[in-house]
Amino acid sequence: MTRVAVECGACGFSADLEVVRAGNRQVRLKVASGCEAVNRWGAAVARIRWPAVLGRAPEVPGFWGSALDMLTHRTCPVPLAVLKAIEAEIGAARPADVTIHFLPSPEGAAVRGKGG
Repeated sequence: MTRVAVECGACGFSADLEVVRAGNRQVRLKVASGCEAVNRWGAAVARIRWPAVLGRAPEVPGFWGSALDMLTHRTCPVPLAVLKAIEAEIGAARPADVTIHFLPSPEGAAVRGKGG
């Protein structure tokens, strides 16, 4: 069993994930969050064929498609956290924390997107 805690960011929600290997190429996912959209998505993808989401050509309609359809924010970190937990559970990667830090802009520099 692999357990992961996710602090989701600006929305203020968090999520607790549990991934358990369930046979040769499947895992079971349990999600508990204060965000109802995350809970609904977690229930919808409760059984995951890990080669389908971690392989060279991941299935977009299933795992990612449902995340895009069901989650409130496109940048919700929960789907990526699920993939990291699956990797750890099946032994494809060691369990390691992932962090994103926003850095201050250089003083006086304007922050612009592409095309400025």
